[in-house]
Amino acid sequence: MEENIPQLHLRKGQIVSYTESNQNKMKVCIAEKPSVAREIASILGANQRHDGYFEGNGYQITWTFGHLCTLYTPDDYKPHWKRWDLNTLPMLPDKFDTKLVGNSGVQKQFNTIKKLFDQASLVINCGDAGQEGELIQRWVIKQANYTGKVSRLWISSLTSEAIKEGFENLKNSEDYDNLYYAGSSRAIGDWLLGMNATRLYTLRYGAAKQVLSVGRVQTPTLAMLVKRYKEILHFKSAPYWEIQTLYRDTVFNNEQGRFLNKEDSQITTSASRWSTQWMPPGFVMASHKLVDNQGQESMMFTDGLAVFSVFIDIDKARSLPAIEANLGATVAVLTKAEINNQEYAICVVGEIPRATASQIASAISMSSPPPPSSPASSSPSPSPLTSKSPLP
Repeated sequence: MEENIPQLHLRKGQIVSYTESNQNKMKVCIAEKPSVAREIASILGANQRHDGYFEGNGYQITWTFGHLCTLYTPDDYKPHWKRWDLNTLPMLPDKFDTKLVGNSGVQKQFNTIKKLFDQASLVINCGDAGQEGELIQRWVIKQANYTGKVSRLWISSLTSEAIKEGFENLKNSEDYDNLYYAGSSRAIGDWLLGMNATRLYTLRYGAAKQVLSVGRVQTPTLAMLVKRYKEILHFKSAPYWEIQTLYRDTVFNNEQGRFLNKEDSQITTSASRWSTQWMPPGFVMASHKLVDNQGQESMMFTDGLAVFSVFIDIDKARSLPAIEANLGATVAVLTKAEINNQEYAICVVGEIPRATASQIASAISMSSPPPPSSPASSSPSPSPLTSKSPLP
């Protein structure tokens, strides 16, 4: 017998009529919270408000509010597990099961949901599109002993267009079984760790009936806080230096961060040993980094809008050929220069015309040769340094 598929009739973004073969049963949508249920009901035309659900146009839209169900407590599995005793650890149930949260409001809403499920032709899971949303609704459907057909509304926003499109393209619930299994495994893992480790540490190290709670998330978070507290407790103030550049009323910090001795910062801020005989109009040097004392360095230039960088390297000069290339709007030009019997690779990279990049590369020359000794012995005047004492 051919199944009579329900038809939705839309007008101005709202479902205004509904055709169903079985007039005595309705499609029940279960959302994760009342506000979502309200949005869905307005789109589906379910405008009659009842206690715990909306109804109309062949639909009933109900809701949960967070976790209506939770895993059994230890004594639900075995009565003697209620007593905190090292001899009962570890507690490993043969099979995990769920129950309703012990709250009168939860019990009332669940009774409403179960009553609607018992009379439904189809249940539509409208939970949040994610692992936790899938778990919350699956547990409720399971707790209600519903065994009929279940579809899945999978949407990432609550706009009227998204909701309409979602209902026109409902998914099979089985498509998200693995998502449910993942959420269930996470919940069971939390139970096994939390229940057993909390009892273990409390019985071993707790004093005066103090509970030492252990959890998958809370314990690492607490460890981070303790580590930071100890760092603050044992902090000792020490001077450091920062390199800053003032460009167009904006302060830029050197990417290498703080220096614990002034000599290191002076090497970094040494004046460039390279100069350019030509520069596009309006461009100025925004940053400069001296890699070592052999002339390897990098410079960045900008006119406030466009940016290009110049990299000068010794090691790459032998292995890389001279190239000109584009990647989208970014141009890279690599040339070579021989100075004092040493070959250097000069690379210009930026969102500038290729001809401009080639001209810049050709105009780069060494303004001062590398010193024969250590970089600190002949460093030019450093850029302005800021000395501070760090905070914890």
